[in-house]
Amino acid sequence: MWLGVATIGTVAFSLAGWALLGVPLALAFPAQRVARMPWPLWFVAGPLLGIIALLLISLAIHVWDSQPGAEAFRMAKIIWPQTVIVSTVAFGVYAVLLRRRLGRS
Repeated sequence: MWLGVATIGTVAFSLAGWALLGVPLALAFPAQRVARMPWPLWFVAGPLLGIIALLLISLAIHVWDSQPGAEAFRMAKIIWPQTVIVSTVAFGVYAVLLRRRLGRS
């Protein structure tokens, strides 16, 4: 049961994080800057963006809930390790695809 809740939460928060934080940041930063990043920095930027997205989404759920409580933050506490992994892999794939697209492999 716990694994199912964590998986559903990870997918939901990942999609929301991608829509609310990932896409705007991808559009805000020049592609050349991301493509020139050294790969060890991917392991810093990816988790950092994932944690920020998770906290923003949890805060939004907490604020917009009709009966505010700590449920959104409890869910974030459960799924944060998966969120860090997903965001790290997603950022790495994004950077690799940018490098290939721009011809810098």
